[in-house]
Amino acid sequence: MVGLYTLEETNPSRVFPALESFAEQAGGKLQVYSRLPLRQLLRYISANAADCWWVSEHDSEGAVEPNTAAIDSNLKHHPPSTNDVVVIEALDWFESKEDGQAVLKWLQTLDKRARTVGYSVVFPLEPLTVPSQFWSRLRSLAPSLPLKHRKETGEHHPSNPIESKEIYDDHSPDLRSPVDHQITHLVGLPALGFNKTVLARRMLQWKRMGFDIVALEPAQSMNDMQVAHDLYTEVEQQITKAIDLLRVLASNDHLFTVTEREMFHFKLMHLSEVEMVESQIQDLMSTR
Repeated sequence: MVGLYTLEETNPSRVFPALESFAEQAGGKLQVYSRLPLRQLLRYISANAADCWWVSEHDSEGAVEPNTAAIDSNLKHHPPSTNDVVVIEALDWFESKEDGQAVLKWLQTLDKRARTVGYSVVFPLEPLTVPSQFWSRLRSLAPSLPLKHRKETGEHHPSNPIESKEIYDDHSPDLRSPVDHQITHLVGLPALGFNKTVLARRMLQWKRMGFDIVALEPAQSMNDMQVAHDLYTEVEQQITKAIDLLRVLASNDHLFTVTEREMFHFKLMHLSEVEMVESQIQDLMSTR
């Protein structure tokens, strides 16, 4: 199998083991462009099984800027070989930052290149994170990866029991359900007395609400608690704003289509482009 494919799954504990197995079956190697920093990514794949890059705006070694030009440049600098499997996680990010038609044109070029060389490119993506028209065009270029390649392969053994219980629970809340009493503001945690136990308890509370707090996970392994608290504060601010916007959506649901509500709700629960969602909600409310 060569060319472009979509995978309607974003849970790293399912995505990466399955695609690592897919690459092994194809007789190639995995190349991963992930939102997760390398240390987190290596929880899910073998270090010797893949070449990995961090899709991030941070200027650091191994990081690639979140845009199609930077990804394309890196692909040309590290060209995949025949039977390799390239995984690119941040397609929704590219679409939000660039013109959708330009992204689709790049995908057509990438598809031609992949078919010429003989490798696959897989985009793990939730459909609600991109406009419906873009998703339709994308699916015509990148059909769904067959289910037989999507089963979990291998078992993930997190070192943190909270992580095991909460992040990978298949019975987690439906992120498209209306805002309810479980989603509420929590009292902020001051720097004084902040430690990993307090952090783990707060992360557990947010996970139970349904928020995706993968951005906060690096704080669990930090020795400098001031740096950890700074990261916690950034995530807390995003969640605070997300909760406020979820309440705005709930109280003005008549102003939005079902698709808009689902898309905004999904992005807010994933803390994805919260500021952009806020701007879009304000624009729509002011024109309806």
